[in-house]
Amino acid sequence: VATVTLPAILSNVISDNKGATSNIFCTKIFAVCVGIADYSGAVNDVLNNTTVHDAEDMRSYLITYQGWSSANIVVRLNSNATESIISSDISNMPNSTGNSELFFYSGHGSTSGLTTYSGTFSPSELTASFGNSFGQYCCFINSCHAGIFANNMNNGEISCACENDEYASAVGPDDNCVYPYYILEGIKNNQADPVSGHVVSVKEVHD
Repeated sequence: VATVTLPAILSNVISDNKGATSNIFCTKIFAVCVGIADYSGAVNDVLNNTTVHDAEDMRSYLITYQGWSSANIVVRLNSNATESIISSDISNMPNSTGNSELFFYSGHGSTSGLTTYSGTFSPSELTASFGNSFGQYCCFINSCHAGIFANNMNNGEISCACENDEYASAVGPDDNCVYPYYILEGIKNNQADPVSGHVVSVKEVHD
């Protein structure tokens, strides 16, 4: 699993507190969750739709366990997850002081970026979509060569499934890919920080 040392600005973007703290963050947290399994041409499809399940499960977790508003979460699956649509969705989140944002991606990737349904989404394009001066966000990226994002983005908290020269596994428990499954388990079951009352940080979940 690849990561880089970045400012710990999202230490509470993911929290297992279901009280007042969680409710406060719900009004200022936004997410874009992307899962692509059905690519153009069957040879490129992801078996068992695991990548789609990843995105759907992330949305379900944010709503069920955190109480986030479904209105603040955009989910793009398969043909609705093109380069231009994903970029627009991220840009349309209110990238302003006081807001925190999450981008989750599960699908194919290359050494150039994320392989969307149509087009390649590069690290520089992802940074620009958030706004080059905005840093209050985290990204969970599940794809082959995902480490290219950790190595080329200087803002936000970037957690990746593998190094830029490695491959990610699409076959994991519960019809999820390996990396997203354990990311969700670390958050949902509080395994990343089992101390009662503690906030689970992006770094703790990643580690």
